Amino acid sequence: MTKRTLESREDKITYYSSMINKDLERIIQLLYVMCGDNDVVKLVKNRSVDFEYDDYLNYLNAYNKLKNYQQVSMYIDDIYLYLPNTKELLDANKSIIPVDANTKQMFEQYVNTGKSFFSKGDKLNYIFQGANEVIMGITVSVKYISDTLKSLINQKNFEFFLIDSQEKKLLGKSTVSSMGRKIYQKMDKDRFSGEVTIGSEKYLIERMQTTENQFEIVIFTDKTILYSDITFIRNLWFIINMIALLVVIVMAVVISVQIHKPMKQLVYGMQQVEQENYDYILPLNETTEFRYVFNQYNHMASKIQELIRTVYEKQLQIQEYKMHQLQSQINPHFLFNSLYLGYRLAKAGEMEKTADLCMNLGEYFKVLTYLKNEDIALCQEIDFAGSYLKLNQMRFGERLKYHIDVDDKLEDLRVPHLMIQPLIENAISHGVEKVSKNCTIVLKVRNDKEFININVSDDCGLLDEENLEELRASLESKEQPSSSIGLWNIHQRLLGFDSKGLLLKLEDGKYIVSYKISKEICGHVSNNDSR
Repeated sequence: MTKRTLESREDKITYYSSMINKDLERIIQLLYVMCGDNDVVKLVKNRSVDFEYDDYLNYLNAYNKLKNYQQVSMYIDDIYLYLPNTKELLDANKSIIPVDANTKQMFEQYVNTGKSFFSKGDKLNYIFQGANEVIMGITVSVKYISDTLKSLINQKNFEFFLIDSQEKKLLGKSTVSSMGRKIYQKMDKDRFSGEVTIGSEKYLIERMQTTENQFEIVIFTDKTILYSDITFIRNLWFIINMIALLVVIVMAVVISVQIHKPMKQLVYGMQQVEQENYDYILPLNETTEFRYVFNQYNHMASKIQELIRTVYEKQLQIQEYKMHQLQSQINPHFLFNSLYLGYRLAKAGEMEKTADLCMNLGEYFKVLTYLKNEDIALCQEIDFAGSYLKLNQMRFGERLKYHIDVDDKLEDLRVPHLMIQPLIENAISHGVEKVSKNCTIVLKVRNDKEFININVSDDCGLLDEENLEELRASLESKEQPSSSIGLWNIHQRLLGFDSKGLLLKLEDGKYIVSYKISKEICGHVSNNDSR
């Protein structure tokens, strides 16, 4: 049980660490692209003491891009670009500043030894070189990581700190408790788990390492406190077994009708527990001895129900967290494309089209941002998909046509959120964007007796049966694939609803993605819901 307790914390922290790694990978990929940006290359190569107007424009464009990329992740504290001609930094927080001794030393070690990770105080620095020999750096705040870890663990018995994977030195000393510092001094830096004795107390430690992040997360807890809960449960379990044994002995000695009847009731109650029916309550109308046993049984069944309810609520919280994660997976290129389209329309004086763009973009992000529940009125989900289609039609013009066909008497049903738009996004990103011909996307929602049948098709003609088989295989993967993430998320959620998941097929030159969802899991729109 101790091992499972530690492993549950380790799973959460490992998942969180992978989130940080994904953020770093995403921002570094964006910055690699930025290294080839014309404004950045000109600024790096032409930056000099004499600062002319063209230099100023290059600086302003590069600086604004740094600021935008800094907002991509909550863990990124700063981004900076090295200007070798003047020994300066273009810093997202401070504009152009001289290179200090510490930063200079990091650049020199990176160039000479290839070392890309550095730590100082509460800051973690990642250095890399992109195209055109442009050197950039990212600063990550240990405090941001620590605050998120505290909310993730959310138990006073467990604490943590961070250490450098290579040099094994303590990171972010100001965020580490005094006990954490003592444990760091005493722990074996080469072991990933074990015990550390501080005075008369023993502490259990566990280390999680991710090579991509270049740091390790060490969690520790007081062994006495952790074992106290286990000892209580063990004693409680021993008492319950002793009571059951006593009941058996009494039943063997006193053979009578008065005892036989409550014994049958007790056996029936235990059978109900075996069948996972914890709502059955034994009546407390027997003799004093059996009333006590029945009361203990009812108390035990109540405790089991409470534990099951707690586990269920935790699972709901995890599902809700995954839902928020899904909502947060906004493609930044879609937002950038929409904003640039609005810019072009405004410059061209297309006021009505600009107004339509802003209205549809607002409706799109209103649903995506403010929806709190995992389910949504079907009419809202369809409107949400429609807003997304309208925005893309404004972007692609005649190249994209669409049609939405919904059966009557379905719009008042509630369905899980984000179960339609990702299908349309997949058709656009893997179809419309990659062909030059005109394409049509059709969304159909059908009333199929006990099910709702949702069907999205396109006639872009890019996929063949071999591609389709590869896509089907990626959907069945237990781990999230690198592409078609939206389809994989919907497929996994459908499997959780006892559905067969997504059905992919080619028919009459059309690529069709469809699924059925039972009306049993769909409620009706309340009076408070609105389109």
